[in-house]
Amino acid sequence: MKKSFLICSLVGRMEDVLALISSLEKYHDWYLYLVLQKYPADEIQIINMHCQKVFPARSHILKTDMMTGPHLARCIALDLAKSDVWCILDDDMLAVDGFTNYDLMADIVFKNKHIGLLSSNWRKTQGMLNKVKLQDSLIKQPIVYTGGGMMLRQDVANIIRNIPRTQYLFDNPLWSIYAYVNGFENYRWLGSAAIHRICAKGGRRKWIAESDTSKKLPPKEWIRTRKGKSKQGFDEYLICDSNDVTDEAKRLHEINKKV
Repeated sequence: MKKSFLICSLVGRMEDVLALISSLEKYHDWYLYLVLQKYPADEIQIINMHCQKVFPARSHILKTDMMTGPHLARCIALDLAKSDVWCILDDDMLAVDGFTNYDLMADIVFKNKHIGLLSSNWRKTQGMLNKVKLQDSLIKQPIVYTGGGMMLRQDVANIIRNIPRTQYLFDNPLWSIYAYVNGFENYRWLGSAAIHRICAKGGRRKWIAESDTSKKLPPKEWIRTRKGKSKQGFDEYLICDSNDVTDEAKRLHEINKKV
């Protein structure tokens, strides 16, 4: 079974990327695909040297000179190579010994063909993570998130590859709803957890603020979108959750699940 990490990062987070890669050092039989958006040549060189040290002959760095956003960036890697299992990670994450187990997650996804996306648990800091009690428990939910890492098989990756190539505002709800309407069940597994410093400076926020490309919403016939007030007082779209899944999406899910 070929297992691959897929990470995309926007310029300004080199130290975070280096720390994340270091935290994955024990995964000796995994491959690494790293998509760097708008990174300068000198930082790409530093990251590449570190990748070759941690993932010798098993790392691939892809670069783009534009802000593509997470959906397009990840599709670049999915197009490049095939893997039996992909593990999607954000660049503001850390795998932690004793809490994070991507090998077990990969086995669950690979052996259970009804599973579409498999997410895992997370906390923002090590202190908060220390209080997590791991459980071998799967929680079914139509919309899942990167969380502490998100797994998918090659057949589900093929569905993702066929999503229109545009800058969608959300990637997790988008990928989840496509897997769901195609009959797969998405789950959150409580047997693994990682540090995920969500809402860190830069990253998705930077892409939304600075990219001059208009953002597309997920298919409205499958998932509802709602607006809320940001801390700055601006109206902005809230990230969709399982309560936003439409009756039409549920109907398609049941039909395709039987198939």
